[in-house]
Amino acid sequence: MNNGLKVNDKLFQIGCCTDNSCCLCDAVVETQSHLFFECSYSRLIIAAVESWCGFKVDVNISASTTGIVPRRALKQEVHSLIWTACVYCIWNQRNNARMNLVLIKPDNIARNIREEVKRRIRSKLSKETTRTDRIWLRK
Repeated sequence: MNNGLKVNDKLFQIGCCTDNSCCLCDAVVETQSHLFFECSYSRLIIAAVESWCGFKVDVNISASTTGIVPRRALKQEVHSLIWTACVYCIWNQRNNARMNLVLIKPDNIARNIREEVKRRIRSKLSKETTRTDRIWLRK
């Protein structure tokens, strides 16, 4: 997320492609910032995910920082998991659109994100998960 992805703008600048427009919306130059934070297609995915999870998916660069961090509350962990899944799926769909000329409906991408997040949460739940957190997760 530190502007290291090979988006069309970068590929165009080094002569690896002839078009620098966004693979998802085809409206503007595809920069990393546009792809994850401004693209109308990506915003539809994030809006569908927000509708499902019931809180705002805060898509900002600081949310993607890595490293050793103290144990976070379950809601923070779930939020981070959802955000990471959104970024991964948007990038994956961008590559699918660029390489295979296939664009899946944003609602279907959001549904895939929901199922993946649920699967990961179920696999990570421990005996220490509080009753309150389990009730919140069911909602």
